[in-house]
Amino acid sequence: MRTLVPLCRDVISGRYRPVPWKALGLAAGALLYLVSPLDLIPDMLVGLGILDDLVIVTWLLGKLDDALADYRLWRGEVPDPEPSDPSAP
Repeated sequence: MRTLVPLCRDVISGRYRPVPWKALGLAAGALLYLVSPLDLIPDMLVGLGILDDLVIVTWLLGKLDDALADYRLWRGEVPDPEPSDPSAP
């Protein structure tokens, strides 16, 4: 999520093109699902209703993270290296 605000600034200012519509749509979808009274499982079912919100929003945010990969490369952000295997040569 901390990448989304700079992305919006760069898109609005025209510094970053093409516009990542998929990423913006996923962010909007996650926000709308979280605040929408229409859920797969109603929030009145206290445990399950909130759990379904967490699962769906977490899944959408994971997809959003994947959609922002090109933007991160453009900004020069490199992904964290994989932990090295001490037994590897």
